Order: sequence, then C-alpha cells, then structure tokens
Amino acid sequence: MKSLLNFLLLLFVAKSTFAVCPLNGIVSQDGTKCYHIISTTLNFINAANQVCSDIGGQLVSICNAFDNTNLQNPAFNKLSPLGIKDIWIGLNDLTTHGNWTWVDNSGCAYRNWDGNQMAVAIVIPKAFICETNNQLVQPSCRPGYSYYRPTNFCYKVLTTLYHFPDARSHCINESGDIVSIQSPDENNFVESLLSATKLEFAWIGIELEFYNGQWSWADGTDVTYTNWAPGSGRNSSVPYALMFTNAYPDQNLKDYWANCCNTYAYASICKQPTVCL
Repeated sequence: MKSLLNFLLLLFVAKSTFAVCPLNGIVSQDGTKCYHIISTTLNFINAANQVCSDIGGQLVSICNAFDNTNLQNPAFNKLSPLGIKDIWIGLNDLTTHGNWTWVDNSGCAYRNWDGNQMAVAIVIPKAFICETNNQLVQPSCRPGYSYYRPTNFCYKVLTTLYHFPDARSHCINESGDIVSIQSPDENNFVESLLSATKLEFAWIGIELEFYNGQWSWADGTDVTYTNWAPGSGRNSSVPYALMFTNAYPDQNLKDYWANCCNTYAYASICKQPTVCL
C-alpha cells in the first residue's frame, strides 16, 4: 500500500505547529480537525476500524502542504525512538486498483508521493494517524500575529531586516513560513499589515525555480495568484520578490510585487497556522 509517510523525508522538515486538541492532538490548518499519532502497530483496516473509529474519527486525510509538514516532525519525534519508519495514512486504492482516494471521501487532491515508495500490503502492521473533528475549538494566533479568517492563517511583519533565506528561516523557526498569497483579498490583507508599519516593502515567499524558470511558493503551496508590477516577474536572474506598500513613493505600486535580488536585507512577512485555545 502506497499510502505512507516516509520518514526519510522527515529529517529535513521545519518545526511543527502544536495546538491544544482533545487527546493531545495536533490541529489542522483550517482548525476543524485534530490529528492523533498512534504508535500501536495495526494493519490498515484494523487501524481505521478499531482505533480511529473508537475515538470518533478515521485515518487521516492530508489536504495541503502545511498539514503534511506539521505532522511530519511530531510523528518522527514520537515514533523514530521506537524504530518505526513509516505509518499509515488514509490514502488507499481498495475500491479500484490504482485509483487513490481518502477513507473519508474528502476528495482532497493534495499528494506528496516519494518516488522511492513501493506498494505495501494492507495486512502489514504499522503505526498510523487518526483524524477527528475539532469544530468546537476556536482558532487563535501566537503573540504578534494577526488572524485572517478567510484563510484561517496568522500573519506577522518582521521589521528586522533580513536577506531572503534568513527571513524564511526566522518564519520557519516560529512554526510557519514566509508568506504565500493565494488571492487578491489575501494580498490586500497582507499589504494592510505591512502598511501599518510604515515600511515601503517586504519580502514575500515567492521564489524562482532556476531549473524550469517558474515561480513557486517557498511553503510548497500552488501558485494560484500573482500580482506582479508591470515588467516584474520576468527576470530570471532576480529570484525573489518584494511587496510594495502605500509608504512607497510611487503610489501606483501599492500592493504590487517586484522581483528583487538577495543583495540587500529587507523586512518580511511570516504566515503560520492558527493555534487552538
């Protein structure tokens, strides 16, 4: 069965985000789910039916890169001392061979296959992750972060000046990443936070992939929206990007992006999942 998190990948991920969920679970990106890492080893069917269902849930569906990242480190920390290297998640092709679906029929399109993975028989006992509903938990942000309901994420402007790699490292160390922006509304919200600081511009998390010349978000989310200033986003030798604010002398560039090199240090914007209190 190919529905595994491979621990060979876990050594290279960022710090995970913990939240207060029942049974010491980990909150999902959208705040509606709690994830529970179970070290007891069971086959795929028994893990789903005997344990996950007993706590009111099912084997986990992982619907985005943030949830995938936020599960990897705690899973590694809990299970690697036990010699456990891979675990069941809820992705399977039991209904139709080769047609991979989640056990909760969520239809989540996110996948993070490791090209080295092999199919594994569902009868092999493994540790696993359950998910349960967390609808009563209210989302909150860590100190210094601002909550934005449409995305259910928290945001903070780092006024200390960093080069892009250092800015991103700082955001990761705070259990998030340098900001990705997926819509005009989110772009406006981020710009409003930045403008409140009176800064003229700051790093955002889009960066150029030199091997294919395409822009990608550092946090691994898809590029579904861009807001390049006229003439920007095209120079393959300038791999990072700044967002302009209304403090910038040219007001026509407010909330636009311009690609920039890493020669100078600038402010930056972090984005992280909510914490449930």
